[in-house]
Amino acid sequence: MFGFQAFIPSRANQDLSSKKRSLTNYFFALIRVRDPHNLIYWAMIGTMAMFNNGASIQYFKNPLIGSFSAGKKSTFNHLKRLHAETSHIRRYLIESQAVCGSSLDNYNCDHRMDAFQHGSAYHKGIVFNIIRGRAFPVPTGTTVIDRYTGVEWTVVSSRMIDTWTCECSLMIFHPPLMHPFRRRINLPSVHWKFGTVPCDPMPSVEITYIDQHIPESMRQKVPQGSTIKGLVLGCREWMEDHETTRPMRPYTPREHVSAMESVHLLEQVFFYNRWSAGDEFVRTDKHPHVIAAFVKINALLAANPQLETNVRNYQVDSLKYWNVTHNHVDKMMLLPICPRDEMKNDEAMLAMIDIMEELAIINKNEKGEYELSSTASSRIIFQYGDVLTIRKWYSLRFFILRKMTHIGREEYVSMILTAYDRFIKIHDYLHENIHRVQVIYKLYYGGFIQAFQALLKAKRIKMDPTKGAWKEHKALLRKIYHAVERVRIEAFFESEGPDVIGETDNAVNCIWGLQSKFNEFCNSLEHSPCQISRMCALFMKITKTWLLCDTAVSPGDWALLEVFGCDWIDIWASVGKYQYTLETKRRIEVLYRLLSWPELEFHRNGRFVRTKDGRDNITYDHMCENHNMFEKRLAPLLDFQEVVARSTHIHAGQRAQEEIFPNAYRKRKGNSMAPDINLIYTVLKEAGVFQTPNIASKVRDNTFWKHVVDVEQTETPALKSKHQSRVAVPLTPAERTSLEILWDKSEINPCSGATSYSDQDNANIAPNQTEEFTSAYVENDNDFVSASSIDEDSVRSDRNNSYTNDANSIISEVSSIDEDINDAVKDTGDMLLMLDAVDENINSAKNDIDDREIYKQSKEIVYGQQTPSRGEVFTPSSQAAATPCTPISDKAVKKLGNLTKYKLNHDCLVDHFVKGRKKNKNIENERKAELAVLERKSRLIWLSVEYFKEKRANENADLKANLESRQTNQHTNNDEDYDEWERAMEKEMSEFDYDNYITNI
Repeated sequence: MFGFQAFIPSRANQDLSSKKRSLTNYFFALIRVRDPHNLIYWAMIGTMAMFNNGASIQYFKNPLIGSFSAGKKSTFNHLKRLHAETSHIRRYLIESQAVCGSSLDNYNCDHRMDAFQHGSAYHKGIVFNIIRGRAFPVPTGTTVIDRYTGVEWTVVSSRMIDTWTCECSLMIFHPPLMHPFRRRINLPSVHWKFGTVPCDPMPSVEITYIDQHIPESMRQKVPQGSTIKGLVLGCREWMEDHETTRPMRPYTPREHVSAMESVHLLEQVFFYNRWSAGDEFVRTDKHPHVIAAFVKINALLAANPQLETNVRNYQVDSLKYWNVTHNHVDKMMLLPICPRDEMKNDEAMLAMIDIMEELAIINKNEKGEYELSSTASSRIIFQYGDVLTIRKWYSLRFFILRKMTHIGREEYVSMILTAYDRFIKIHDYLHENIHRVQVIYKLYYGGFIQAFQALLKAKRIKMDPTKGAWKEHKALLRKIYHAVERVRIEAFFESEGPDVIGETDNAVNCIWGLQSKFNEFCNSLEHSPCQISRMCALFMKITKTWLLCDTAVSPGDWALLEVFGCDWIDIWASVGKYQYTLETKRRIEVLYRLLSWPELEFHRNGRFVRTKDGRDNITYDHMCENHNMFEKRLAPLLDFQEVVARSTHIHAGQRAQEEIFPNAYRKRKGNSMAPDINLIYTVLKEAGVFQTPNIASKVRDNTFWKHVVDVEQTETPALKSKHQSRVAVPLTPAERTSLEILWDKSEINPCSGATSYSDQDNANIAPNQTEEFTSAYVENDNDFVSASSIDEDSVRSDRNNSYTNDANSIISEVSSIDEDINDAVKDTGDMLLMLDAVDENINSAKNDIDDREIYKQSKEIVYGQQTPSRGEVFTPSSQAAATPCTPISDKAVKKLGNLTKYKLNHDCLVDHFVKGRKKNKNIENERKAELAVLERKSRLIWLSVEYFKEKRANENADLKANLESRQTNQHTNNDEDYDEWERAMEKEMSEFDYDNYITNI
């Protein structure tokens, strides 16, 4: 009401009379006078919008009502009161969610203390959220069980009320009675659980890991007799009738992936047809067979325009049919920041308990102690994150389980483990796709991708995309893929001749036959004796799987991502990504062994998040990254406790920002990729890619480099330094109790310079202790290292003596570096060694042998024109990343004198799907052995607990028996003996000298 949208009618409509504008102003004035108490909430909009936009200032004066917006202090005081008054409603809403999703990620932000001081306040925590789970139409015949009475009911009909609720009509028949009982309920509900489901495929799923069978969803069915050709190219009117009575058959996810691969090939042909028709530059010297083929394709598509539409809409049509809530918008809560570090075991445990409390799995009682909530046992939370986060959560269970052996802690630990089991932990697709790009760059960067990077003068691109600017890495990979794709299509038509499209009246058979021949041609290139053609064909094979996974997120294609998520276990094993190999095994076990079919259906229906109507789907970990970005964009504060408190109002800030600055963060279209693709296409044609696939030839380091021209030099990056001090938040009494029970300590030490700040210290504050280190960033136009300042003679003379020892000592130091250090640079006298790392990759390098090899060997060491052989120092394996090579003395490459070039990695000539399959030939037995070890460790702890419980019970029983026997013996004396004993006791008491007794003591 008080934002820019309020001015739009008066400014946009020139016909608005002055009387109407006066009435508008009068209306706002009445609101201000008649409702002064609620005006504060409208006045907060401007202040929250500015704070959420990064400016901690008051909003400007509103010309309509003539008043200023509320101050920052008043705004947050009112927001805190609103948050406190509505806390019980939010908690009840969260507790009543039987199924929901959540994601978490680390939060690290560097807040500058003062413009005139060196250093900063470093905040480290965790951001997380909760997203309401979507419902699905429950099939008729499904049984549901009342959790309170245990009575089993049968679903006779169901209908979707909204995205999150399915109304079911239930029936139960008692044999003594002649008529059934009926009732209506809403599912999912914490009061009901699913029993049996008709046609449940889950019991038949066998965990094989390799070629894993993936069960279809409940609505994933097609008409009996349907083929992939008919589904892709034919009409799909039957999808509009959800209550069809025609016979249907299951349609497995792997069939869907086969259809999507055919769609991908056909889209390449269609796209190339449109591209070649509109660009005369690339049509000037085409082969006659290519021109003849596309004349026929144009005529075929002009006569049957519906074919291209059917191919393009296949994926979205299928997803809408499988999931009736496909286009719906989700509801979510962005919860406050947890001020704990997820990479430290003790703080990660506290963060886990804090997340359990925020998600209403555990509650605080009147004494301030944790206890299970009333609905905890009937809830499921699908928790997503990156591999390191999920791996950390898996490891916490064993840390907590070990405390079961401590006497007096069994009840508390058992409560935490019960809450822990309500979380279904799965690593998500955003980070998985980023690491897929990392694998491709590892194999193809040296001698191939880097040549095209230099050709396009691409900035911020290195051999490891996980170290920053991964979007730029993705964009370059797409350009190369599309360029190779066009060269391959032309080679296909040149080899097949003008009769590649048969003379037939059936357009569907013509197009499908073209797709089949093209697929066979692509597969044959993967075994070509020409190494250039084979390398590009294998590059297309592995990049195609990444591209399909990357583009499957926007429409929400869970089936394709599940299939490739299982099949990439061979790639992870081949390149040595053992963390992803392990987490892929765990995800397969969770989805197809642990979950029931209804739970898997909930997981698939709510697998992605749609934040607004009309926007694409995003993954849960992408949603968490956006949440992280929202938090970091706020106005900076030094007091971390205040940052945590104000993060509870992130929703209010976002809504206010949309009102005041509606176009501030609108997505803008990027530049066209066509010019860059044309340049890459020209180099590929000059290099002879796919030109002679049947003639044996070798690919060399300069195969593509020698065709790269007009590469400009870049400037030398300046060294930077950081002075950081992490800010800690004090422990609450409940957290301290949890830490004492589960970790045997009462305080945590996040870092040596941890400091807690208050509001009075915000004006002028300095850290108690700072950790000084130097870092070098390769950003923007500082991607390439200049070697002009390096003396060749000194390098040549000192190389044999000092290079080996210095470099090895530096590498050993980097291997033990703390995870808080991001970048480090060591000056070795005459050499410049640049080392880049981030938290996630350093932690990954410590636990993953192959990642450690990548980390060691991807350092850029520049010696100008005299680059020594890296084999003398590093001995990389065949799986290791490509190493720098001596600059090639070619005219085009001499212009890249300040660019470190990398040798071709000959692992790019290997099909890693096949290589990984050989490595995983005993994966089932190996995984069984791994699970047996984990089960043995857990069983040993539980057996110890049972042994001590039994021993304690026996001791208590013996003690009770002894007491009873003594009491029985005392009461067996007769009255005479008792009287005699009583008289003796009275005599002894009368003779007792109390003063003498006290003196002796």
